[in-house]
Amino acid sequence: MNQTYEAVSKYIDEHREEMNQVLMNLVNLEGHYAEKENVEKAMAYLCGLLEEEGFRLTRHEVAEDRAGVVTAILGEDRPGKPVLLSGHVDTVFHTGAFGSPACRIEDGKIYGPGVIDMKGGDVMALYIAKALNHIGYTERPIKIILVGDEEADHVGNNADETIIQESRGCICAFNMEPGDMKNRLVIGRKTQHTFFVSVEGVGGHAGNDVLTGKNALLEAAFKVVDISKLANLEIGSSVTPSIINAGRQSSAIPDHCEFAVDIRFNTPEEGQRLHEGIEGIIAHSYIPGTTASFRTDIAKFVPYNETEGIARMHDMVNDIARELGMPEFGKVHRGGVSDSGNIVAAGVPTLDGMGIVGEFAHNTREYGILQTMYDRTKLVAYTITRLEEYEL
Repeated sequence: MNQTYEAVSKYIDEHREEMNQVLMNLVNLEGHYAEKENVEKAMAYLCGLLEEEGFRLTRHEVAEDRAGVVTAILGEDRPGKPVLLSGHVDTVFHTGAFGSPACRIEDGKIYGPGVIDMKGGDVMALYIAKALNHIGYTERPIKIILVGDEEADHVGNNADETIIQESRGCICAFNMEPGDMKNRLVIGRKTQHTFFVSVEGVGGHAGNDVLTGKNALLEAAFKVVDISKLANLEIGSSVTPSIINAGRQSSAIPDHCEFAVDIRFNTPEEGQRLHEGIEGIIAHSYIPGTTASFRTDIAKFVPYNETEGIARMHDMVNDIARELGMPEFGKVHRGGVSDSGNIVAAGVPTLDGMGIVGEFAHNTREYGILQTMYDRTKLVAYTITRLEEYEL
């Protein structure tokens, strides 16, 4: 076994319980993306540990109602381009959703809000740096980007621009989003837009006014059906009606209806096709006398597909995994979004899904497998020491 890997592995094995405790502490510092103060407390805890390790931190404010972006760099005076690790500290869960305490460990698994999505990955980034420090690694600067509102899609702020700017000049990036249960690494992601539609009709009595009433719910249903037909799964475009609200009385014709549609796609051209199609359907009245309006939330994540640089990174990780007797990684293109697209947009090849493996992200059953946290921390740390052998 390679001596460098043995040193990295020994360090992580000796600090397993410490890693567990740091992750539990971080998860118990709960923070839905809209809970700015809570997210900032979690960010401050993690940043304090990074500063203790020698990182220099820069804080970037992005919006009054959101925690910002923190960039941390270690070894600025080292030669070579920095290697980047990225993660987010916010979650989709409001404080208290998991009870108190929020986090627990049972039978080798850790449960709680954000354990895989993605506070486990944040802790891995910290311990990758700690392991590299411990073995005396000085070849390249280590840069970490921590984000405070990834789950909010950066809507209404410029966090995406900050991430792109701060990623420029790095040799490669490992995004510590949740690992895949089928041992695949993420080599591409879509982007996501949401349409929020309001339909106005004419209300009335369900028995007496069927000729004069204009049923907003029925109009919305016609629109939803036709909007759904715009999906093209063969090229990866999904159209998902996700919310609908109408009516207050079962014996009345609804005069108002609201619904939401989630769309995901891989290219700007496909996004334009979907937008034009949906907007045309919203503008058309299936029931004369009804009207509709809409707004869109545009997730600020650049869609990306596998590049030559990403393919080389994947090959590199698999070469090293084979040497270590670890199973090789497959590839997957995700429909879920992440800041990897913004990093790739900065010209930096990025492997995503490098974090702790588990299941049920965005669900109160969320859990991570602790052994994968240790194994993958070792793998990424050791891979960083081998970057000079590969052309990225």
